[in-house]
Amino acid sequence: MIKRVLLCVLVFSTLFLPVSSAADRSVVTSGFGETVEQALEKALSEAVAAVAGGIFAERSTLSGEDLKERFLRYSRGTVETYTVLEEKELELEKGFSVTVQAVVDIAALRERATEFMQSFRADLPSSEGSQGGLIKTVDSLVEQIRSCRFEDFLAPEIVAAKRDEKTRTISFSLRIAFDADAYRDGFAWGVSFLLERIVSEPEFSALLFPEEGGKGVPAATFHVLDENQVSRSYTLPVEIANRLADALGFSVKSDPRGAAFRRAWLHLDLLDGEGASLERIPVALPLTNVGAFFLRKSAEAAVERVAGQLASASKRVAVARTLDEVFLVQAFGRALPSGGAEFMTDSVQQMKLELPEELFSRTKSIAATLRLEKW
Repeated sequence: MIKRVLLCVLVFSTLFLPVSSAADRSVVTSGFGETVEQALEKALSEAVAAVAGGIFAERSTLSGEDLKERFLRYSRGTVETYTVLEEKELELEKGFSVTVQAVVDIAALRERATEFMQSFRADLPSSEGSQGGLIKTVDSLVEQIRSCRFEDFLAPEIVAAKRDEKTRTISFSLRIAFDADAYRDGFAWGVSFLLERIVSEPEFSALLFPEEGGKGVPAATFHVLDENQVSRSYTLPVEIANRLADALGFSVKSDPRGAAFRRAWLHLDLLDGEGASLERIPVALPLTNVGAFFLRKSAEAAVERVAGQLASASKRVAVARTLDEVFLVQAFGRALPSGGAEFMTDSVQQMKLELPEELFSRTKSIAATLRLEKW
């Protein structure tokens, strides 16, 4: 018999609410090593790296393995507790694999971030006398953006689930909240740091402002807006801006133009009393942007007008700004055909599942995960 599962979406409401988050973050990571102890250390290191994200890894030119080894110095101080979920011997690789659920102290990690940066500041490409510093820094930023899992900044949660025995339906509220701390710690800090490096490179000024008498360089603006609505703006030549926009997911395939992802998939796992998955139900959500928005400018901003006047006063060629701008913000949402966007920080969606009798009786809880589909 073919099982029938009916999903009804009743109402969608967007709430602009502050998102509260705990001081600790729990992550599940795996490590591999020649011994169980080495595999455990690797797993804990990966847990710290997963939470720290761009704070550490993208601020150094250290090789991957060397960087992970140096991370170990910080893992013991920022991993509060951990539980070993799986430990197994690998026959082909001749080693061990350990999977842990670790609780990382974010406050302690932030304190260590400053210390770590000061310790490894010398590892960054030097601006003085470096002909390739700009390219290397842009490459580092592109790599950081591409390696980012934007799903990690969204926290889906099933709340207020109710069962109706007569109709064999389970109704519930799906709450999706933007994790501002994870976004700031794992993405925004690293991106801002590298953007500052890019615009401070000696090569950058010559690239943006050619010799007197030349044409204005096509340029686009990137804005980084934090939780206190403090904005930092970076005017970048289009060749750099296009690379960053492409890394963020904006491409010629995007429809609408400002959509970084094709759609979001909500996976609803029906679980039995022991937490085992009975069935997974995919649901497409009209969500196209997480943390980054590609917007169409409607008018010239005052800062751009002043910048043009200053360029004229100093006899420099003003940049030819495009009408497209990129905003890195603590929100998710969807792109609009008009060139604008709908922003959300917290959303609640009412859902109802009508299940076959056997599946309904065995289902004791529902878990939700999100996956973003790229273009």
